[in-house]
Amino acid sequence: MPSSTTKTANSERKLSSRKNSLSDDTHTANRLSNGTLINAQMRSLRLTRPFQTFFSVMEFSFEDIPSTVTCDRLRAVEFLASSRGLLKFFNILATSDETGQPVLSRLGSLQTVYADVMGNIVRLELAVRTLCEERKPLSKNASKNTKHPSVNLKSLDISLQDIISAEMQAGRCRNIGSAYFAMLWLCRALNFATDFIAGLFADYTTAGEPTGTSVTTHVQTAATNAYVRTLRPFHDWTLRNTAMVIIQSIPTFEQIKSILLLIDNTAPSAALMQPSAEALAQLQLDADRYALALKRCLQVVHSMFLQLELEPIFCPASAATEADLKANPPVS
Repeated sequence: MPSSTTKTANSERKLSSRKNSLSDDTHTANRLSNGTLINAQMRSLRLTRPFQTFFSVMEFSFEDIPSTVTCDRLRAVEFLASSRGLLKFFNILATSDETGQPVLSRLGSLQTVYADVMGNIVRLELAVRTLCEERKPLSKNASKNTKHPSVNLKSLDISLQDIISAEMQAGRCRNIGSAYFAMLWLCRALNFATDFIAGLFADYTTAGEPTGTSVTTHVQTAATNAYVRTLRPFHDWTLRNTAMVIIQSIPTFEQIKSILLLIDNTAPSAALMQPSAEALAQLQLDADRYALALKRCLQVVHSMFLQLELEPIFCPASAATEADLKANPPVS
């Protein structure tokens, strides 16, 4: 039978382990609480801008993610919520014209893209939930001794790196339908969105008109350039042809501008209301800030993939990419 000394030592180890577990939960709770507070402050600052735009009124935005975030601290829940926020913009483009009426030809092509990206988001949300359930038994005892349920903390604390690491350990990373492939293609689509948004306002006057190209082809030019730089090298010829059809379905610059400025085009006086130069300048500034914040997050994920010897998010800066630009010049 174990001696009293052995029993005492075992009890001390159990007590120490319990204290460490509670300490870890408290540390996690404090870190998440601080992160949530910072995000809330950044969100409130967006709402105080002189003119509200689509980017400033987002409930969750990539702008709220700290610029110093690392791959093991890029929270999956926050990243996916921000992705959903951006996807709303493309859903609006797909479903209505200048008068708010549905456009069936546009609906078919752009909704296909919307459904594909949303499917990747949902797949990753499932991965977060699954990972939470797998961790639940490990934190059950600690949850009984703290006012912060560990499983809830874990759901908020799960990073994108946690999802990939779990799949790699299970040998499922490269399986069809894996969370890794969902994350890869979601980030590639977001990279296109970043380039497209930046391209829309790269040459932009205070009068609200693009420079260096005609207004009628400005959107197609920005979309084509963005596609060639971000997605085309990863697509086969079938997808490339499909992409060109989708790009032709993108609405006009005026409609996109109205959507981003939160103008209700169905209102009777909408045609008489012209946005001020200050509002247009705010839109350009908001678009630049948003594109920069999103690109920063994508660079974090891209670096993680490279470290793990996975496929890249960004296209390599190679002669092949330059050849694509020459072989598929922008619409002009």
